[in-house]
Amino acid sequence: MEKVFVRISDAIARLGGDIITLPSKKYLLHHACSEDLMLMLDLINPKYYFPVIGQYRYQVANAKLASFLGIKNENILLKQNGDIVFFENGNLKESFDKIKIEDIMIDGTSVGDIGEIVLRDREMLSDNGIVIVSVTINKKTKQILAGPEILTRGFIYVKDNVTLIKEMGRISLEVVKKNTINNRLDFNQIKKGIREEVGRYLYKETGRRPMLITVILEI
Repeated sequence: MEKVFVRISDAIARLGGDIITLPSKKYLLHHACSEDLMLMLDLINPKYYFPVIGQYRYQVANAKLASFLGIKNENILLKQNGDIVFFENGNLKESFDKIKIEDIMIDGTSVGDIGEIVLRDREMLSDNGIVIVSVTINKKTKQILAGPEILTRGFIYVKDNVTLIKEMGRISLEVVKKNTINNRLDFNQIKKGIREEVGRYLYKETGRRPMLITVILEI
């Protein structure tokens, strides 16, 4: 809310408008007071009263007002999120059933929990960026045909870090060669080795841990 307030205030200032901030006392006057709530109850005179807005302590205070005005305590409903209130033919029926509730994440066109791992990866990408190590290898001879090629996004500006890029390529090449035995590649060890060796080097040089992805293409 504070960030939204600051953005809106800046936008108004750029347009030349005046910004007036109400003090807390005047701001609270815009909320319904106990007298307002009692007037509403007196006018409506409900059989059942169900406070639903605000934190639970505020709902309790609201319920006390209704009780003070004569609404039966058994007709004042204090529930929490997920509790079920059941009416039949206009009469309240006791119910102890609950509905499972939880936060719903909406991510593009998908709805549901996108997962802690995905969120952690996104946080890592936003903080440190990504480095992709790409190697093209002959399928039969297992000889390196191209690369290792280093691609980065959100990590460093390549033109200003040529030495760093070259060193990453050199380390990756050593890892590939070390795990090529009798024309056989150990893909898992190559990916693990590049992640560990290049990751260690980058942290030493930059103090950052970008996400490292190794792509091995056989042709």
